[in-house]
Amino acid sequence: MKTVQRIFKYDFLRTVAIVIVVANHILTKFDSTPFENSISDYLNTFLKFAVPLFLFISGALYRIDGNWKYLFRKLWKIVSIYLIYFIPSTIYLWWKESAFETSFKFDFSGLLLGREFGHYFIFVFVSIVIVGFILLRFKTFQKNTLYLFLSTLILSLIWLSVDELIYHTYGWYDKNIFHFRLNDLVFYRNPFTWTAFFTFGIWYQKKEVQEGIESKKNLLFGLLLGIFFIYNFMYFNHLGDYTPYGSIIWLLYAMLLIPFFIRLSKFVKERSFIVSISLVSFHIFLTHYFIIYFLQEINDRTVSGLPYYLAPLLFLIVLFTSTVLSLGIFKTGQYISHKYFHPKN
Repeated sequence: MKTVQRIFKYDFLRTVAIVIVVANHILTKFDSTPFENSISDYLNTFLKFAVPLFLFISGALYRIDGNWKYLFRKLWKIVSIYLIYFIPSTIYLWWKESAFETSFKFDFSGLLLGREFGHYFIFVFVSIVIVGFILLRFKTFQKNTLYLFLSTLILSLIWLSVDELIYHTYGWYDKNIFHFRLNDLVFYRNPFTWTAFFTFGIWYQKKEVQEGIESKKNLLFGLLLGIFFIYNFMYFNHLGDYTPYGSIIWLLYAMLLIPFFIRLSKFVKERSFIVSISLVSFHIFLTHYFIIYFLQEINDRTVSGLPYYLAPLLFLIVLFTSTVLSLGIFKTGQYISHKYFHPKN
């Protein structure tokens, strides 16, 4: 069996991303104070850079010359794992929130997106991998990945400008078209605005690009500090659109964080626990929601809710538990696959 050579900096980035996901969910979901202008609101705004990291890594490890078979294998690896979690999530949602009480047509878009389960980013990854594969069918983009990255980045900036005009200026969020909420269309547009992170990873595959980013590390860090200062200024003064995932300032902030974490990975020694977390990061992303569901049940059933000072402890518990469960699921899947689907001759 072919052994995949692991690159530690990608393991480090993937570990940072999943740790940030868990931390953000714990630190923001159990705060009983008014959300707007609270510490949770601030963290929720500035810690949502995990998806760009995941997309960048996916692009950096994506085969530029991959064929249809490679695409289907890539998609099946994502979807097959997701299906394991989709069924219990649906059962929980049905029991907890009666999601199907209204109209199946009305809720179908939310179910398709995974928005109802908190698994929306699976839809994003599947969409972006497909979009990236289609774009790489063009020889110009395949030969010059810089054109691919710049094209998607410019389109992202244009799309976010239009989004600001249509959705925020005119406030068309609550309108329905053929049982689809315009709010859901906002979710649908994200794969197009975030494709630039995936193509950035594809462009980063070139050795000269990696060397160029390394040589300009001080300039990029200065730009990151400048964007971070502007972002904070906009946040505290409520200027313009600074929402995570859907604003130009957020896109620039998230984009500049990537070379920062790449640089940071050089100062971190390779550790087995980092590689282990990275290996099952997708499982952790899906598993930790069930633990959060459980904690929310406890929080809802107590009179005053869980004290917020327990949030750091809850974060460690959720991260550890979801990692152990994920490793167990991963190893079990490996055993079944090797024993029944790829038996030794």
